[in-house]
Amino acid sequence: MYFQLPLPPTQNNMHVNRTFGVGFGRVKSYSYRKWLVQADKYYTSQRLGRERRLDGPYSVDITFPEAMRGDLDGRVKAVLDWCVSRKLVVDDSPAYLRGLNARFGTDQSRMIWVKITPITSTVAA
Repeated sequence: MYFQLPLPPTQNNMHVNRTFGVGFGRVKSYSYRKWLVQADKYYTSQRLGRERRLDGPYSVDITFPEAMRGDLDGRVKAVLDWCVSRKLVVDDSPAYLRGLNARFGTDQSRMIWVKITPITSTVAA
């Protein structure tokens, strides 16, 4: 499965602490909610809903734009959580997510490329 998404917010900017009003406590930030809406538009346009969910072990390769500010690892969490919530993969726990590769590419846009590959076990007898 290979698809493109907009650049997600960093993990530090995914949630805010609301101290008053309805829904107080830790809530999704405006930038994270905005990114989720944008990512869902790409989900629809790339017809990812037609993809079969990966129920077994898998690996993920994410290519970020060269000009991106910040750390790679701070943006991976949003992508993995989104993939689980949209049922592209069953879970991002170590039992399923067996490999992760995040790198900078040469793309100058504000987009990322995500490749999810199922892992087939080859056990020697």
